[in-house]
Amino acid sequence: MRVSPLSMEDLPDDLDKIREMEYRLVKLTGVYDHNREIYIAPRSPVTSAHGSGGGLVSNTSTHGAHVITPFKVSDSDTTILVDRGWVPKRLTNPQTRLQAQLSGEVTVTGVLRNSETRNAFSPDNVLDSKIFQVRDIEAMANFLKTAPVYLDATSGVCLFSLLTNSL
Repeated sequence: MRVSPLSMEDLPDDLDKIREMEYRLVKLTGVYDHNREIYIAPRSPVTSAHGSGGGLVSNTSTHGAHVITPFKVSDSDTTILVDRGWVPKRLTNPQTRLQAQLSGEVTVTGVLRNSETRNAFSPDNVLDSKIFQVRDIEAMANFLKTAPVYLDATSGVCLFSLLTNSL
């Protein structure tokens, strides 16, 4: 059975209840604020398109970052965090991927995610830094002054697919 994506109207007013909705599919329309993007790094790619596909042993030439961009939801005062996907380290600077900086109103489909638990080997996130070591939604939301809602994009705006189609 296929479940239809949720819309902004389907999400609870009490944003703390979103934690109970992890992995639910959501479809939202809004505008990106590319000037305030942040990163989760270093990260290896999840797919094998750029090498090992993650795992315990990886090549530093395949390290990169997940790009997290504030997304102002249309017809709402809410701005959320959208993980637009992984980029190689050489493309973390937004000026190197202008063709993937979507402007105007866009629709994004993705899954709601919760924060990651930092393991003993992960360093702490550095306060006032645009680079986060782990997915700490509260810290990211506080840093960017957004709602603590994190959407992992699955279609329509994923950076790597936009970049590989235009390179």
